[in-house]
Amino acid sequence: MASFASLDKRMGKDVNQIHDWLWNPGWKGDAERLLADLAREARELDAYLGVHGKLRRHVEALIKAAQGDRERYGGTLYELLYNLYNLTAATERWRRKDYKAAGEHVAQVVESDSIGTCASLDSFPLVEEWESGKIDFETYASRLADLLQGKGIATAGQYKRVMLAARTFGKEWDGSAPKAQQALAARAAIEGAAWCTVATRTIREAATGRPLTVPLKDYAGIIQGIVGRL
Repeated sequence: MASFASLDKRMGKDVNQIHDWLWNPGWKGDAERLLADLAREARELDAYLGVHGKLRRHVEALIKAAQGDRERYGGTLYELLYNLYNLTAATERWRRKDYKAAGEHVAQVVESDSIGTCASLDSFPLVEEWESGKIDFETYASRLADLLQGKGIATAGQYKRVMLAARTFGKEWDGSAPKAQQALAARAAIEGAAWCTVATRTIREAATGRPLTVPLKDYAGIIQGIVGRL
């Protein structure tokens, strides 16, 4: 089993390459090699977290599915690995007392997860408004919550508030605060982001009526394996 420091460098690079494989027409990489590397890294992360194959099995199934239908399954593979890698990296930064870096990873998770929620609702123009700078993240989050409320999601407001709080720690880090306060801030951000990733899966299923590709029990079990390292 490789140390997380070794896995961190490889997996961080490869997870970001999934995005280019899926959505950058000019990407010139080797897709088969990328997917094989991701499968190996998922096995290593599964063992590192001690989640007994939950991560490995779903990643292997998604890779196989994406090889046959990249458009349908690629985004799910990307979001799963992006969120789990960055949450794990956040906990590792926290354990090393690099609290600012932990918060930065959290912000990436929260943003990615919100984008996945918009995509599942066929509301990607909202993401484009935020990414282009036409609206700020708080406005974007409020509009997403309004959209969810329109779908009958009673917890949309709670989701928005936790999402904004978790992301704010990463984007507006107070490096002048006492270390004990910074440690608590980073921990709260990680746990908030972890909650958001689980909550949005139940939200998406309720809002769309479509079953989850990765069952909530397995996904939540992996998340608990990550947060349990704090």
